[in-house]
Amino acid sequence: MFTNLEPCPARSAAFFASAAFFDLKQGLNFDLKVTNTLFDPENSTSDGTPETIRVVCDNYNLVYLHDTAASIQATLRRVYEPS
Repeated sequence: MFTNLEPCPARSAAFFASAAFFDLKQGLNFDLKVTNTLFDPENSTSDGTPETIRVVCDNYNLVYLHDTAASIQATLRRVYEPS
């Protein structure tokens, strides 16, 4: 699950742009860049290597906490496509 707390007016253009992104991508797969944070016990490190994966947004939820804060939660599912 991805959560983004936005410390600006809850009804700001940036907040609605985030919601519009998920509206446009509904039912479509898209690229998501993530950072590898898996811990390697042999090296006692995580390499932080960015990786691009294909995902579908199964659903998202907008919550207005109060006038100056809002939350967007999205459930993303990884998809695999034949090459």
